Amino acid sequence: MSSFNRRIGIIGTGFGAQVHAPGFRSEGWEVAAFCSRSREKAEKAAHAAGVEGVHTDPLELIRRDDLAAVAITTPPGSHHPLCVAALKAGKHVLCEKPFAIDAKQAAEMRDLADKTGRTAMINHEFRHTPQRAYIKDLLSDGYIGKFQLCTVELFLDRYVSGQPRPLTWMASKSQGGGVLGALGSHYIDGLRHWFGEVASVSGQLATLRPDLVDTVTGLTAQSQ
Repeated sequence: MSSFNRRIGIIGTGFGAQVHAPGFRSEGWEVAAFCSRSREKAEKAAHAAGVEGVHTDPLELIRRDDLAAVAITTPPGSHHPLCVAALKAGKHVLCEKPFAIDAKQAAEMRDLADKTGRTAMINHEFRHTPQRAYIKDLLSDGYIGKFQLCTVELFLDRYVSGQPRPLTWMASKSQGGGVLGALGSHYIDGLRHWFGEVASVSGQLATLRPDLVDTVTGLTAQSQ
């Protein structure tokens, strides 16, 4: 291993603990700390991973002098302020997708990364899977001729349940919820990788699970 500082802190204990932590370790990085708004969750993740550092304040983690980088695995609504804080603190950043709520935030984050000279990456890991890489190779070799139309269909069973599921941040526009915040953003990244940049876009919005229940008000998504 090189003498380069390979200590990283992870903000978010869901995907961050399950996927990011072992991923970083496999590449020779030391996971030095976890951060969650819930101390119980942070301590649980840290204990399971054998990590000493536990934080409930993400800015406290970001300010640590012993870290070279920060992984941000929180809901998208908090990505912009956390990425900005990390970059200004001189940290390299790996941010979960989608990395911003809108184009304005995205541009600010990109420009700040350029200004600070820090490495800033989005976790579109599916781009590097063998299947998608093979598709890219076939397209580059002219396997299908001139591209005219691509249709992507996504089938999920995780939302199928006998009883109405509770509303979470994934149903909130302000937090970057919706299918684009989950697997949809991977497909957009895949299409850009395969076929090039997007010239224009349009869309339709639908609530596919109107029976989701707000645990605070007791109302369903359809009734709000």
